[in-house]
Amino acid sequence: MLLVLTALMASTAKVSLAGARLKVVATIWPLAMIVREVGGEKVEVYSIVPVGLDPHTYSPKPGDVLLVRSCDLFVTIGKEEFLGMFEKLNVARIGWEDWVEAGLKLKDGNPHYIWLYPDDALKAASKIAETLSEIDPGGRDYYHERLKMFSENISRIKTWVRTVLTGLNLVDPKVALAGSHFEPLFDFLNITVVSVLVKGGKAPGPRDISDFQRALLETRPAYIIVLATERESDEGRLALEVSRATGVPVLYLYAFPLDPSESYVEFYKSLTSMALAGLQMDIPKSTGEGGLDIWLYTTIILFALFLVFEGWFRRV
Repeated sequence: MLLVLTALMASTAKVSLAGARLKVVATIWPLAMIVREVGGEKVEVYSIVPVGLDPHTYSPKPGDVLLVRSCDLFVTIGKEEFLGMFEKLNVARIGWEDWVEAGLKLKDGNPHYIWLYPDDALKAASKIAETLSEIDPGGRDYYHERLKMFSENISRIKTWVRTVLTGLNLVDPKVALAGSHFEPLFDFLNITVVSVLVKGGKAPGPRDISDFQRALLETRPAYIIVLATERESDEGRLALEVSRATGVPVLYLYAFPLDPSESYVEFYKSLTSMALAGLQMDIPKSTGEGGLDIWLYTTIILFALFLVFEGWFRRV
């Protein structure tokens, strides 16, 4: 009787474990978004830094430590300033060395490549799927099927971007960056970045600012991009000063989704649409053939703005 009861309890435990969802905590929402893409219904995903807050200035709360302590997997960039608070916690984790081993591009050590460069996002998703499978072997087929779906979505993003760029017919488009946050985006779009003011988080000196300003005057990029959460920081302030001195406008973009329910595809299309729409605001002169060029470029601008608002209304 005792053996039967023990076997029954063991069987019940296995059923309970199989039905339980893995608890995954990411340091920032972009990582949580990728976890959700491959984890689907088998994971509960949390982000330490709330949506909309700047991870560069966020200070984790005691509740964040408790959250990580109780999780099955901790997904980090590996360069967060607050990681020391979680260093001694004995939990499975993914960090910088794992991303490097997974073959991510991570040009110049820029962590934003993990989610702003689609090929790197796919490699990150593959690493996450592999780790989830090690923790939950029974879900391996599920995670890899989700990974396959994510790979197909990345291919769709590439096709969509090629279609939009062909429609816009941009001629030697150029941008300037207040910080290196969006280098991966324009690397993927194959759009020239003429200069970056703040590199590697280091405060620029007078010569850096002078060189940045001179580069803008010589190349006349469409705009200076500032990370929206850095608007009130030195990065945002200096970009505004250079904008006033050169006449190059400032464009504020978020490097992460503002809606937690947004998929990676929705986020990337929305971000790309906003970045590309600004490149068409400087309309070239008409060739004089019935004003065709003006109408053509006006139509293209409206199309680009439609893509922006389509993504926005889908979130509301």
